[in-house]
Amino acid sequence: NFYNFIIRQLPTPTQNAAFHINWFDFAKACQENEFFNFVYKNKIWAYVADYVRFYVLEKFGGIWLDTDVQVLKNFDDLLDCGAFMGRENNEHIETAVIGAVAHHPLIKDALDFYDDAIWHSPLYTSPRILTFCLAKYGFVAGKTGMQNLKDIRIYTPEYFYPLPLNT
Repeated sequence: NFYNFIIRQLPTPTQNAAFHINWFDFAKACQENEFFNFVYKNKIWAYVADYVRFYVLEKFGGIWLDTDVQVLKNFDDLLDCGAFMGRENNEHIETAVIGAVAHHPLIKDALDFYDDAIWHSPLYTSPRILTFCLAKYGFVAGKTGMQNLKDIRIYTPEYFYPLPLNT
């Protein structure tokens, strides 16, 4: 019932970055969140992963990479903000690559969405949920170029997703 994952914790100004192995407790998550329990019991794995991504980032911080992400460059230049991510297009955020410090308010907002709002919303995928949550921080859908919102940096689609989806 446990799933291991590797995350890279973002360093504070007084510590160096380090890799850690942590364990995700699915049984505990099922008890804590009704939506997670539903998607886990019904084996809706994409939504399970969506919840786990926000849970892990909120509790531990780090860089989340989906398993189909190919890393071409070092992330060190991106670690000077509280959270970073890229857009899949000019309208929506993509969640295959997200970096955040532990307990970042944006990630907490996304995780909290699964407590109640998800049952009353047409938003179910992590990209749409995160895009919705970012509006509170000043994200402007349709705006081209990089967006800096407080301590959140949103990169253009080409930055993390330079290849066509069918490659």
